[in-house]
Amino acid sequence: MTNTYVQVPPQSTGKKVATEARTKLSYDNLTGVFSLGQTVTGGTSGATGKITGINIETTVSGSIVIEDRIGNFTDDENIEVASTPIALVNGSSFETLESQKMVLQDPDNPSRMQKIDRFGATLNTFSGGAPVFSPFGLMMVGEPQSIKQYRFAYGGNDDGFWDQEISGASVSWDSLAGLILLSNPTTNGSHSSRTSHFYHPYAPGTGTLVELSMTIGDIGKANVTRRWGLFDDDNGVFFELDGTTFGVGIRSNVDGTATDTIVTQSNFNTDKADGSDSLAFSLDVSKGNIYWIDLQWLGVGRVRFGVIEPNGSRIIMHDFENANSSSVVPYMRTATLPMRIEQENTGTSGSTSELRWICGVVKHTNNTPIIGSSNHTANTGVSLVTVDGTSDPKPIISGRPKQTFNGHPNRGIVRLRSVSYTNFGTVPALFTVGSTLDALMTGESFTSHGSDSIVEIDTNATSVTFSHPQSSRYVSAGETITVDAQAGSQVHEYEAYLFADGITQPVICWAAVGIGGSTDVGVTINWEEIT
Repeated sequence: MTNTYVQVPPQSTGKKVATEARTKLSYDNLTGVFSLGQTVTGGTSGATGKITGINIETTVSGSIVIEDRIGNFTDDENIEVASTPIALVNGSSFETLESQKMVLQDPDNPSRMQKIDRFGATLNTFSGGAPVFSPFGLMMVGEPQSIKQYRFAYGGNDDGFWDQEISGASVSWDSLAGLILLSNPTTNGSHSSRTSHFYHPYAPGTGTLVELSMTIGDIGKANVTRRWGLFDDDNGVFFELDGTTFGVGIRSNVDGTATDTIVTQSNFNTDKADGSDSLAFSLDVSKGNIYWIDLQWLGVGRVRFGVIEPNGSRIIMHDFENANSSSVVPYMRTATLPMRIEQENTGTSGSTSELRWICGVVKHTNNTPIIGSSNHTANTGVSLVTVDGTSDPKPIISGRPKQTFNGHPNRGIVRLRSVSYTNFGTVPALFTVGSTLDALMTGESFTSHGSDSIVEIDTNATSVTFSHPQSSRYVSAGETITVDAQAGSQVHEYEAYLFADGITQPVICWAAVGIGGSTDVGVTINWEEIT
């Protein structure tokens, strides 16, 4: 648009005040519809302008306000939009308005000015930073709800992750620094990664927020790619340092092939974090930083990527606006995803490469209970199980997640709701529940609990060694005890899910032993499945 100005008298030497010019163009004989942003053209004069305002007087007459006028419209000529006549010009004189540009500034630092966004709203911030809004546009005034937390101060928590170490790469716990270290040699194809077994469940209509602190130690190097975020081999959102080029990405396999859409730092659409925007913050990827991602899903939602600057304010670097932007939906197949960090050599690197993960958390942006999509039950049936008092606990019933469900890797969560222990015999029994793997069982034969379930059940095992005994309970002769195992926390004590490698199926097993002799027992388990 053309920038104009007026001058304080005398006009020839006075100080300039910035204005914007608008022309009011009256019309009659309306046969179409005017819309904001349309370019109008005089059918005879060829004059043009873009509509910024519309004033309706009758069904066929009124006026439009236009900017960037070129040429002069003539009375009674056609007003055309895309070569289609819409109305006739009414009058041969036109009112030109000069609107003064008002700027609110800090008098001590004039470069600090009030900003207006693309919707015409003022952008308001506070000394603690900008207000935080959820991915669905609600101001966050309460506490988000943690789904899972990851910290490594006292150990690497290896049981919770799938670590890949290829061609000399390693994943280790740095006990002094309290972090996870990925280290790759210079070898082409070297790969190290850590992926959480837990796939954080998405809740429709609720945003997911990922926060993780990372440090690299260099600004990037040729033939080395690092990624960190919420993703797996098929879908997800992540930060990427490819060589020395920093960017953000979305991975999707909705068309059957996993494809990455990457936007590099120089093309970020909100704040490039290179010192030129916002708080003049310049991101140094070689230093420790807190990175965050929040996302809508619902198939077509927005994804935002950002960093927290030294004073604690959240900076939005880039957002993917997926709604109304593509014919391909959804933008990724699922938002139920694991936390992952990875480092891979795409060629021979110049030196050993390292990536450090300090801490992380995945949250729902508001308190949302995760409710199972289906409820199920299983028991030992009408045949009693006899256990004696001279051997280790005998398996009574066990359950494990399937590897696949409806043709896809099973990323559902099996959450125990309640369990009933019955002692039909004449001596007390000690029941134990714990987790284990098939390799630590004998005689097991798992079968599907049904086509609508993500679980397999076994009642045939003859012995078990628990990897992690979780609880024990004495049940007197002739007694039944029912235990409610459903906790209010999202971090649930009795959950089972397929490991991130897509192969390993952890088992929850209930076993019993008679106290002082043999006794007959039974177990009933009730669970929900979150898919």
